[in-house]
Amino acid sequence: MDTNIIVYLDESSFNNFKRKTRRWVCKSNNSLLTNKGRLRSVNLMLSITSKEVPHYKFRTNNNTAQKFHNFIKELCRNLNDLNNSSIFRYNKEFIVILDNAKIHKSKNL
Repeated sequence: MDTNIIVYLDESSFNNFKRKTRRWVCKSNNSLLTNKGRLRSVNLMLSITSKEVPHYKFRTNNNTAQKFHNFIKELCRNLNDLNNSSIFRYNKEFIVILDNAKIHKSKNL
């Protein structure tokens, strides 16, 4: 039986920055190219275990080291709550695995 719970953490950004502004249209087609403007990015920070998603956060602004630090604090609270709940009752240590993104290397962490 495992003695630890592994938590994977990553972030991603979704946007429409690479939309085509030109295209080929047949002369007989009265299709108009409409430009609705650039939409705001949606950024996601997510943690996942083999059984659940203990914490996630959507933002419409950039992920920074300070926001990541706050996310880690919220994740720790959620994992502590899960560990103390009668439903999951892990009573195990959590290992958090990150990639080497710049915001993960802040001195505040």
